[in-house]
Amino acid sequence: MSNNTERDGHSDTDDADIPTIPDRDRLEILDEYQEFTRHTAQGIADPDDDSFERTERINHLALGVAGESGELVELIKKRNRREKGDGQGQYVGHIRSEIADVLWYLTRVCDEFGVDMSDALRHHIGKLEGRVEDGTIHAEEDRSE
Repeated sequence: MSNNTERDGHSDTDDADIPTIPDRDRLEILDEYQEFTRHTAQGIADPDDDSFERTERINHLALGVAGESGELVELIKKRNRREKGDGQGQYVGHIRSEIADVLWYLTRVCDEFGVDMSDALRHHIGKLEGRVEDGTIHAEEDRSE
């Protein structure tokens, strides 16, 4: 895809179209979700279950991220195999569910390492905003690193 390709109504090279997050305090909902996942974690994923070592729990959660990500990718592959407009919509609910599963595992990984999700996202937003300001944000295939 070239740098001038239109995607979702925005040019890849038009950095002015990249929005900023106006109210970063709204990211606190991620911390609320993180707290919620602590109460839904069971068995090896439960940080309060002392029958598992922390390394085992982290490995389980990392494998959960990989497994659920694989399921997401598989759904996207199946969706893309369909002809455009023919049955693609049937995958949206399943894709949403897999994204939520990935998010749950990622949230639990954050918690294991004492990382607040809102802080992680604020850091990433700052990094991306810096790239926009520097003019260094572009597609991976365009990088000369």
